[in-house]
Amino acid sequence: MEEGKQESYPGCENFSKLSFTIRLYLIKCIHGLSNVAFSDLLDWLKEAFPFAKLPESFYKAKNMIKDLGIHYENIHACPNDCMLFWNENEKNDNCSVCGTSRWKNVVDGVTNASSKIPAKVLRYFPLKPRLLRIFMCSETAAAMRWHATERPNDGNLRHPADREAWKNFDLFHKDFSRDPRNVRMGLSSDGFNPFRTMSISHITWPVMLMNYNLSPWICMKPEYIMLSMIIPALLWTISDFPALAMLSGWSTKGRLACPACNYGTCSQYLKHSRKMCYLDHRTFLPPDHPFRRDKKSFDGVDVSEELREFNHVFGKGQKKWHRGNEGPWKKKSIFFELPYWAHNRLRHNLDVMHIEKNICDSLLGTLLDMPRKSKDHVNSRYDLEEMGIRKELQPLKDKDNKKVYLAKACFSMKPEEKKLFCTVLKNMKLPKGCGSNISQRVEVEEMKVSGY
Repeated sequence: MEEGKQESYPGCENFSKLSFTIRLYLIKCIHGLSNVAFSDLLDWLKEAFPFAKLPESFYKAKNMIKDLGIHYENIHACPNDCMLFWNENEKNDNCSVCGTSRWKNVVDGVTNASSKIPAKVLRYFPLKPRLLRIFMCSETAAAMRWHATERPNDGNLRHPADREAWKNFDLFHKDFSRDPRNVRMGLSSDGFNPFRTMSISHITWPVMLMNYNLSPWICMKPEYIMLSMIIPALLWTISDFPALAMLSGWSTKGRLACPACNYGTCSQYLKHSRKMCYLDHRTFLPPDHPFRRDKKSFDGVDVSEELREFNHVFGKGQKKWHRGNEGPWKKKSIFFELPYWAHNRLRHNLDVMHIEKNICDSLLGTLLDMPRKSKDHVNSRYDLEEMGIRKELQPLKDKDNKKVYLAKACFSMKPEEKKLFCTVLKNMKLPKGCGSNISQRVEVEEMKVSGY
């Protein structure tokens, strides 16, 4: 804190010694400077500006930033994702599940002791120092009680505290809810390829935490979103549909892909399109449906009971067990180790943006008959024939069975109609904040929409 008050040089108003060091360290991380290059840069800056207060070396700069509580811990992992070399397994050299070495450069089972390089590393960002830093400031400490002391209680939905899941949590855990300073968080995660190319199989899964003690206009700001791991103050998770399988343990692929319909999922495999389709669903129950009053059957405990004897073995290619190696459960989610998770009314949220974008993409591609985007293709027509529906759209063959004719669907447009459709989209005016500049994504002459 003292270094945060020191000027980087006499009369400097823009940077303190601490903020200047943090900015330098940020440049090092973004542009991939080596530790030696960073130390050389510090030496050059001290030579050019001898009156500036700069750390003596990379080591001193790193220790200064580490004192802020934003450091991370390296935890070695099995190359096949079976286990972590942590706690009682911290000193092991081989995986206790698959026997794979913890280290790189292993020849005939022997590791070069002088260069023990871990094969895979998990980076864990401790949460407690970050929360302590929030409570060190009087302004942010007061903001952590906003949900209890300043939130308007007028029946409107403006914050997660206004929802049933939050109130239900308070009823079950009165000791926790009695102190409004106790931190409640949501977890969001998704996989992405940091190398911007699909030809590399590497995927990184960042785990982000949102602080819901804060007001809605603060909790989603970047400075209050934390990169960490699973923590014991978790309320729920937020993800797209494929990531839901990783977080919940329920497979979102195959015949029982719907986590809401569960074992009652109605599905059918389309052998020509080679994908599953899901039909005959009525997820919105009428107001007088008995399920709405049946709290006992939908309290969430049945899931934890079903997974009580689930014996999951982590690792690539390892044999899984559940109901004779069948069923949609692929693992018992680690979240069930939290003492309140079985009774949590709302465990997982879907990021609607992903779903709406994919549906919109398919609709536009089908309406404009865009290559590789349209869902109305010859295989889908053969699937209609296989299912015995929509006879007017089923493929027609000539007498010699050499040519296949596809009837035009009712939504098919002529070229001039497609151009008119694209022109309307290109000239559309939307309220500020409700849409990006879609005119740059519409190509009228080519009759397609892309890159939105």
